[in-house]
Amino acid sequence: MNANCTNTIGSYICTCKTGYSGNGFSCMGKSQHILILFCFWFFFKKNKIDNNECTLGTHNCDINANCTNTPGSYTCECKTGYLGDGFTCNGTTKQFLIFFFFFFFFFFLIFFQIIENNECTLGTHNCDINANCTNTPGSYICECKIGYSGDGFTCMGNWLTFSKFKIPFFQNSKIL
Repeated sequence: MNANCTNTIGSYICTCKTGYSGNGFSCMGKSQHILILFCFWFFFKKNKIDNNECTLGTHNCDINANCTNTPGSYTCECKTGYLGDGFTCNGTTKQFLIFFFFFFFFFFLIFFQIIENNECTLGTHNCDINANCTNTPGSYICECKIGYSGDGFTCMGNWLTFSKFKIPFFQNSKIL
């Protein structure tokens, strides 16, 4: 077949033909060698003991992905609520919309001063020391205390008090 045999005294010698290799009794061509090597490779690869990358922690899945072991490899799939290829997983549009809503809701409140700053308690008002400060939405009102008159930003006393006696305060020769 793929060998040439030569008679010798009491025996014979076989050698493989050109392009074949072997011991003379079994000679194979290059394509047969490649086929045998492929069969060995496939057999050993298929029957190889699988390393479970998921349990060993040697996978590259995102922290927000599930790892699934497969023969000789693994797959990654993003968890519910996340989008991506399994190696990179990001929050879904729903989570983005929730963030977007709260961000602009608070921006709206601050911009339109719905979140009230109480100027009276913060001490940022301009009321006279002899005036009462009353907080209003987005502002405040100043009113002179009893015994004082003015616009609340400037208050003048109506009476001078000496001990238990009240004496009228004169301004421009008029009793206030």
